[in-house]
Amino acid sequence: MKVVSWDVETFKIMLGCITPQLVCVTTYDGKEEKIYLSDVGLEVMRGYLEDESVHLVAYNTVFDLAILCAEDSSFIPLVFKAIEQGRIHCAMLREQVIDNYHGRLKFWWNDELENCLWSQRNTISQLFFL
Repeated sequence: MKVVSWDVETFKIMLGCITPQLVCVTTYDGKEEKIYLSDVGLEVMRGYLEDESVHLVAYNTVFDLAILCAEDSSFIPLVFKAIEQGRIHCAMLREQVIDNYHGRLKFWWNDELENCLWSQRNTISQLFFL
């Protein structure tokens, strides 16, 4: 099993556009940190999603996966297959579950964004698998 952490950067999220255009993809495989512009980054992520020995870890993974699928709809079956195989991991969700267990997870309503946000008193510096 190979673990790869990854992240996407996009243009600004705007009202009516929850999946803005991809700018770049960053990866870290335990040895090398790399940054790829959008086109190359998409192909790198396609390779990771197709490789059944690779587990992908991100923070707010759902957003990052949505960006890949919005950029290229051929990612949709790859993403769902990797999810079904248990190869997609979200450090943010893991952190929220742990904070909730310890009574540190707090929610509040944001009137400007019209949604519920969360916060915690302590952050977890390590990535854990769900």
